[in-house]
Formats: sequence, structure tokens, C-alpha cells
Amino acid sequence: MKVKGNNGDKIVIYHSEVLDKEGNFYTDNLRVAKQQNTYILKGGGEEFFEPHFTFQGFRYIKVEGFPGELKPENITAVALYSDMNQPEHSLHPMH
Repeated sequence: MKVKGNNGDKIVIYHSEVLDKEGNFYTDNLRVAKQQNTYILKGGGEEFFEPHFTFQGFRYIKVEGFPGELKPENITAVALYSDMNQPEHSLHPMH
């Protein structure tokens, strides 16, 4: 996520795999799993959030608290799967 805002602005990204019959964001099937990321801005310029040490399986996201207008270029999803090639520039090569 790419964002610009004020110190203390809080953004929450929720993840879901399905929508309900009316097309609304649906997470009841997740039971107690949160499937969310919270980012609090430090302010003072453009910031980038990329979760580390975790991943979410999702088809849809819901974003709350985004300062200003949320545009498609502010969000990038990265596909991960178990048979990925390790990038040559990785700082932590797999052994």
C-alpha cells in the first residue's frame, strides 16, 4: 500500500474470499481469524506498507481509514505460492 497522511492516521485492511448474496464484503466464514492488517502512519511524506512474516489468502479487500481518495494505484497485491523461484537479489537466500 502506498499512502500519504498525517501522523497517527490508522488504516485497516480486511481480507475476504467471498461476498454475500447481496455482493457485500463477507467474513463470517473466517470464524475467529482476523485476516486484517493495521498500519499507523508516521506522517511527513509518502509511506509504504508491506506485511512481513505473514500473508493472507483473499479475493477481496476492504480498506478503512485511508486518508484522502483511495485509488487503484495505491494498492498492490502480490501472489505467493509454494513453488516460486527465489529472486537473485534476495537478502535471505533459502537453503
